[in-house]
Amino acid sequence: LDAAAKLDPAAAETNALLGLAARYRKDYAAAEKIFEGLYQNAPGALFFGWNLAIVRAESGDPKKRDLAVQLADTLLKQQQGELEL
Repeated sequence: LDAAAKLDPAAAETNALLGLAARYRKDYAAAEKIFEGLYQNAPGALFFGWNLAIVRAESGDPKKRDLAVQLADTLLKQQQGELEL
């Protein structure tokens, strides 16, 4: 993964894998930073948004949990809208 990140540090796919790796290591701060950047650059990408919500919920910070719930609600509405099309 590190080699892939060196080849193209801006690649969303590689950064998503780095974010997942951080999440699985329970490094929620690093995962949140990665997924927040990915989601800001591609707000329609549900994978990035859902992972951002998950790492915020898992962080243990009550304020971040509230943000996670708000984001999950937004993502659910977005996803339902896409299914209705």
